[in-house]
Amino acid sequence: MITKEDKSVSQSAVLYIRVSSKEQAEGGYSLDAQHRLLREHARQKNFKIAYEFKDEETAKKSGRKAFNEMLLFLKENPSIQYLLVEKTDRLSRNFRDIATLEDLMNKQDVHIVLVKENAEIHKDSRSNEKFMFGIRAVMAKHFIDNLSEETKKGLYEKAESGYYPGLAPFGYKNIADPKDCKRRTIATDSDAPLARDAFKLYATGRYSYHDLAVLFHKHGVRSRIGKPIHQSRVEKLLKDPFYYGYFSWGGKLYKGHHPALIDRQIFEKVQGVMKKKAKGLSGSKGVLIAYRGILKCGSCGCAITGERKQKPSGRKYLFYHCTDYYGKCKAKKQYYTEEELELILDNIIQDLRVDDQVYELIKIGLKKSAEDHEETAKGEKENYLKQKKIYERRLHKLYLDRVDGVVDTNFYQTTHLEWQSELDDINQKLTSFDIADKNYYDRGLSFLKYAQKVCAYWKALNGDSYDEKMLKGELLKVLLAEGFLLDSVLKYQFRKPFDALAKLLGSKQNEWGERRELNPQPQDPQSCALTKLSYAHHKTLQLFA
Repeated sequence: MITKEDKSVSQSAVLYIRVSSKEQAEGGYSLDAQHRLLREHARQKNFKIAYEFKDEETAKKSGRKAFNEMLLFLKENPSIQYLLVEKTDRLSRNFRDIATLEDLMNKQDVHIVLVKENAEIHKDSRSNEKFMFGIRAVMAKHFIDNLSEETKKGLYEKAESGYYPGLAPFGYKNIADPKDCKRRTIATDSDAPLARDAFKLYATGRYSYHDLAVLFHKHGVRSRIGKPIHQSRVEKLLKDPFYYGYFSWGGKLYKGHHPALIDRQIFEKVQGVMKKKAKGLSGSKGVLIAYRGILKCGSCGCAITGERKQKPSGRKYLFYHCTDYYGKCKAKKQYYTEEELELILDNIIQDLRVDDQVYELIKIGLKKSAEDHEETAKGEKENYLKQKKIYERRLHKLYLDRVDGVVDTNFYQTTHLEWQSELDDINQKLTSFDIADKNYYDRGLSFLKYAQKVCAYWKALNGDSYDEKMLKGELLKVLLAEGFLLDSVLKYQFRKPFDALAKLLGSKQNEWGERRELNPQPQDPQSCALTKLSYAHHKTLQLFA
């Protein structure tokens, strides 16, 4: 705050007044007392007050607004020679400000008048006066450092006791406990339900920070300075463990005595949604898109993305379309609602449907393949064992020749390195055979059981819950290597080894996938598997080799 008094510069002075806290400023006693003291001193000394500078904030950090304005004013008006202040600790409590003031004293001959301390410091002051001024500045800094240390100690003790030392977050308020007059935190009846709803809504994946900020605004929620809640504030709220009964203080997590608004499970679910969005699973507005990043446009090859729109009635819906990244897509105006896209995707799983009868048929083929594999592997393993003995004898003979001086050092080192490398390769292959012999059948059977459950798992995810839709999207990413959508027709290719399983079950696939439309006619994989039982053993070998 700056108050203009007189523009005359003859024996002119500026006044600097500071209060160290908002409460002190509002109380008025310190502010008025300093003001009366300094003006009375200026009257007695016949100083003409050019400006008054007032700071109503802490001096712990240099860079106070009025203080900086005063320094600039003194530099721009070198004829002003006097700076009046109540005492040293009102002027500064850090070394950077002291150095700045000393620079003004030396270059512009500014006199600093400390009224209560009855001292006047300038460039020609005696050394003991400057020394005392420095001592007072150091003591002022020590005082605030010690005060800060004691304050922090008290706050940490309060945190250790389970009571949050700071201001209560949204949905809570601080009250004085009548038992010990200490501040406690309780939930508010007005805001707590809204904070609880924010977590539940975001956990669905269908709401963004912006959506929740709008929700808060509609309910009349404002920041402490009266402004609308920003998205960053919503994000901070959703990451705050305070709402499930804990709080963070000084980098450590404490269990609080305040009531929890949500349980830990909801909180972790919200954090999981945040991580998914951070991995690019959300649209441009921060809403989770279940089938985003799975398909590409069959016309231009760009990604198929999802977007949320709102109808005039207020109903929100999702639709999918080509991103048209290169601006050349002929199918950029083809749109699919989420329900239409699900009809296309649902039938992909039919290619992997393994019922009990088909399971038993493939199991027979798998067992036969395992037996053939074991017999083949046995012959190859015996061959490698023979080669191993040959190289071991060669290395032993080479060593003896080196000892007897039959071969020189250079020949020994070169040949030994070559033969030892061959032996290492043989040992590695033998180890692989041992692992394969143990895992071949079990691995194939485990995968078959997993494939058998895929359809059941997909079928179980038939609700409207967006969590279930997200799980469907994750499953499709595991199964599909690629998929291209054009004119409601999907061409796709499974990842290994699902592609071999689909062929084994008799899917009508071309070189890179079957066509799936909005109204497909799925085939019966059971009958296909029965007709192809004659080559099941060959395909199973290909699938699990």
